[in-house]
Amino acid sequence: MWNIESFWDEQHWLPPGVTWADLEQFKKQGGRIPHLSDLWIVIPIALIMILIRRLFEYTIGTPVANSLGIKNARVSKPEKCQVLEDFLKHRRRLDFTDLSLLLEKLDESWNQRRVERWFRRKKAQGARPLTAKFGETMWRGFFYTVAYSYGSYVVLANSWFWNTLDCWTNYPMHDLTWDVKYYYITELAFYLSLCFTLFSDTIRKDFLAQIVHHVATIALITFSYACGFTRIGVLVMWLHDISDIFLEIAKCFVYAKKQVIADHLFNLFAVIFFISRIIYFPFVVLHTTLVKSMWLYKPFFGYYFFNFLLAVLQLLHLYWFYLILEMAYNLLKGKEISDTRSEDEFSVEESDNDNLPDAKKTK
Repeated sequence: MWNIESFWDEQHWLPPGVTWADLEQFKKQGGRIPHLSDLWIVIPIALIMILIRRLFEYTIGTPVANSLGIKNARVSKPEKCQVLEDFLKHRRRLDFTDLSLLLEKLDESWNQRRVERWFRRKKAQGARPLTAKFGETMWRGFFYTVAYSYGSYVVLANSWFWNTLDCWTNYPMHDLTWDVKYYYITELAFYLSLCFTLFSDTIRKDFLAQIVHHVATIALITFSYACGFTRIGVLVMWLHDISDIFLEIAKCFVYAKKQVIADHLFNLFAVIFFISRIIYFPFVVLHTTLVKSMWLYKPFFGYYFFNFLLAVLQLLHLYWFYLILEMAYNLLKGKEISDTRSEDEFSVEESDNDNLPDAKKTK
């Protein structure tokens, strides 16, 4: 039967041949090792980070949005219609089949254009204001910039960046320096704060992928810290921040309708994403964790679980790269860049012109 002692069994957390006694001896010699209890502090830090974010959005995000001419659209209230309200309780997307069925249930005064207009207004009524979206995006761009800058300071000064085999040399007797510990706590607190605000932030059509990503990232950061995989863990976190900087900044310029700048930033983001997550991550990071680590140690539970989480991240990378290629294709066709992940709840036109004559209702 499972108990706490079996949970902390050496075979789960340490490679064969290494014991907890070895780590205790390392500590007596002045070595610093990570403890899972170190991470409890991320919960209050995540809550403080949310407060800092709100302050940032109010004092910086909104003024910058106003200076760029970003204005919130006026929202017309949809008329009362119980049939359409009941439809929304069970479905979030409207297709042409649904439209035909709804028209059958509505009275003669309703036609296709009127139904579409009702859904547009209903969608706009629940949408976040554009200035709020801008502030949210600007905050993430600001954090990724700061985190990547600090991560560069941590990573580039260490030999294990230039020779990834050093990530495993003498493992797990790796001295936990303060800069690495602070980097872990900051990144974990940030992703935890994203989970806390997931349902209040802008909902996108990759919402499920976002949840999987946040959960996998939190599990990856926590587990790598507990197992002492801090060197490769820092490398993974640092690698993921750089492309997100350009994505968030590009979206800011999309909201500001600075399309030329947004397109150039998107191109830069796509190149960096491809190099960092489609090339470097699988062929350097995964090769290091799957292959190079086994040059020095035999497999154990931590090895399998850590690589499983990294594989989940790589699957998400491939999914998002598909969306990037879709955006690039639209750009080549002359369409404007927008965030493909933004939720499109109803498959109707976004323009809302009440002055256009209504089409005939067909039965």
